[in-house]
Amino acid sequence: MKQTVNHGKDGGSWTFTPPDQTFTVGAPRFSLTAGDVLACFPSPGSTTPSGRLLPYVSLRNPYLPWERSKTPPTGWEKAPGMALLVLADGESTQDVMTGPASTLLASGGTLLLPDHGTTPLPQDPCTTIDLSPANLLRLLPDPIHELALLAHVRREVRPGTDGSSTPVPTPAHSAIIANRFPRTVTDPQSGGERPCHYTAHLVSLLGHEQNLDPANLRKLASSTTMIRLISLWSWSFTTSVSDQETYAEAFANLTVHCTGPGKTGLRFAPPPASTVSTAVPQRLQAGYIPMPYRSATGENTAAWYRGPLTPWPPTKTPLPEQHQPFSCADEALIYSSADGMLDISLAAAWTIGYQLVLSRRDLFGQLLTLRPEAARSAMRLAMATRFLATENHYAAETATPLDLDDVLDPTPMRQGFDAMMTGTRKNAQGNTRADRRPLGEDITAALSDSHSFALPPAAAIATAVGPDHGGPLAHHAARLLERPDAALALKKSLRRRHSPAHNRKATGAGAENLAYAYDATGTDPAETWFWDPLDLLALLPPCYLLPMADATLPPDSVRFFSVDQRWLSALADGMLAMGAHTTLDLALTPHLADIAFKPRTTGGKPPFGMLMRSEIIRAWPDHPPRGSSTEQSTVPWPAEADEDPGCFTFQDAELISRTRIGPDTVLLLLTQRPAKITLQEPGHVLQFGLDNEDSKTIRSVDGKTQGTGVKVFDDFLYGEVWPGHRRETLNVTQLANRLCGNNPDSASFAFHMLNPPARLVIDLTQLPITA
Repeated sequence: MKQTVNHGKDGGSWTFTPPDQTFTVGAPRFSLTAGDVLACFPSPGSTTPSGRLLPYVSLRNPYLPWERSKTPPTGWEKAPGMALLVLADGESTQDVMTGPASTLLASGGTLLLPDHGTTPLPQDPCTTIDLSPANLLRLLPDPIHELALLAHVRREVRPGTDGSSTPVPTPAHSAIIANRFPRTVTDPQSGGERPCHYTAHLVSLLGHEQNLDPANLRKLASSTTMIRLISLWSWSFTTSVSDQETYAEAFANLTVHCTGPGKTGLRFAPPPASTVSTAVPQRLQAGYIPMPYRSATGENTAAWYRGPLTPWPPTKTPLPEQHQPFSCADEALIYSSADGMLDISLAAAWTIGYQLVLSRRDLFGQLLTLRPEAARSAMRLAMATRFLATENHYAAETATPLDLDDVLDPTPMRQGFDAMMTGTRKNAQGNTRADRRPLGEDITAALSDSHSFALPPAAAIATAVGPDHGGPLAHHAARLLERPDAALALKKSLRRRHSPAHNRKATGAGAENLAYAYDATGTDPAETWFWDPLDLLALLPPCYLLPMADATLPPDSVRFFSVDQRWLSALADGMLAMGAHTTLDLALTPHLADIAFKPRTTGGKPPFGMLMRSEIIRAWPDHPPRGSSTEQSTVPWPAEADEDPGCFTFQDAELISRTRIGPDTVLLLLTQRPAKITLQEPGHVLQFGLDNEDSKTIRSVDGKTQGTGVKVFDDFLYGEVWPGHRRETLNVTQLANRLCGNNPDSASFAFHMLNPPARLVIDLTQLPITA
């Protein structure tokens, strides 16, 4: 951009020409991040059935496979610039290499490198693999035609979340399918089948179009030339000798294990009734588990432990309106005289909360800011009222009215001086009131008649405000917090200063008034807590949530639970115990709990939870974020707007959070017990491949079976055999013509190769878990 400035008087002008700036806009060239990949099939590190399913990778960007920096060569207009290559161990003659792109892609030797033009190669990290022309010809016999059929964009259409029948399309994502069936191999010693380890590489083909011509590859097959490809993403898996569990089979197993008496509660199996007293089965029925315990004096014994997840329906234990915080873990120990054992559940919760703050810098930083500020505010309040420290001053019914807002939240110096001179000030609601004698009048009177005006003696002031007992100021501050108005003023001040909700709202011109927007009773209408205890459960190690998981939550099972509010209260006590050493610190703890944690629900329906353990969860994306739902809604997995849809639908309940607490276990928290829970195979882990061992059934557009099955292994595999393997490479073009007719496209081919999604509905009204 060039700018010229003209001088109005003498007609002179100045021209400003900025230096040239170069901007480069393009897609990822040398690697992908975990945020770019939605899902992989088979999931990394898992096992897959032999010779039946095609690996694939789903990318969040629906356009990424076709993004290019220049016009593609002739014939490559429809083909993507990526391919998914599946290699068994030893088929890549050169180990995977990682380093700067400028080093790995520099010319030299007999390597065929991608043509990147005259653009200098950057220092970006890059991963490459070297393949011989013969192996690359086995992987891509006809790249121009087959790659166009193996990449497509998918968008799932679901029913409307408002209960209407209007379909709602979900965000689109791209998928790239491999053309090789991973299979087991023959053991040369035993002659039987053995698993085979494979690695899938999503490689970039940009700049290699001429090198990948089958005629060129055949010419180079006998040479020592190697072709270097950029591996954008890779993962490994292993073929299974036995049949791998599918979604339909997993849902069938879940159905078996979540129906019938005693199969839905989160409980340890009770021992025979004749061998123990009645107290033990009662404990086990309530969800307790016997755990090894070493007492403070060193004896090894057993104790009862139950985490925050208790069997549904919840026990109807009344919760006290005012919870007295535990100052240490030993205060939370409970002795059971019925069986002579200690209940360490709450004591463990206190210790877990204390350790959680130590292990999390974010939690520790927030408490490190909140607690000292609360102590300073309490001491400021105590100093302003120290002369009023009489016994009846602390009682609510006889307490002297205090002007606490000015003490805890002093106004700026200029506003304070104006208020002192005029005798008026603004209250917490922003209204102006006259509540004191204007100092300006006294000064005016004193200046007009210096002999007739005299200040009262100090003794008169002391008599007016009351005696000072001379006790420690911290003790006075602790006792002062017993007054409801003092405690409320302190919490209001801390919320105004530190609450995340107020900090988000208090912006712009009206920030000052908005930050003080309390109703007439002093209740803050906004959600002003730092943490929801239910959300903190996602930060805890699974062994604390679910001890002895193999016994209480076996594989292929679903368990329903409620959340123990007393356990959460003890967890909060342990967290707030960090930095609490003095009498004033202990007095501040219950008030800090009101600020730091979301209030407990004393009425209404209790939260409902579900635990599911199954191998199919391993294929789901990691780190799912929180989400919410409506009365009849579908919960995305993950729940972000640009994520692929997921598999949970709840009726008459809202999702609070969901957490993957293990590689094969997911925890869901709901607002109440739903009427139905529907599980559907997620769109990003649907399977492409055959219906059974070697055939594929032709389907019509509506998904119904049409005609007979096609024998894929007999007629649609290339004859080229990998060393030590059987035929595995699919002739994509011929199979697409057989399934879809002439001139097939990637959408029609994906439709026929996609296996129908499985679905499971759990009707909780028919299960014996009603509260």
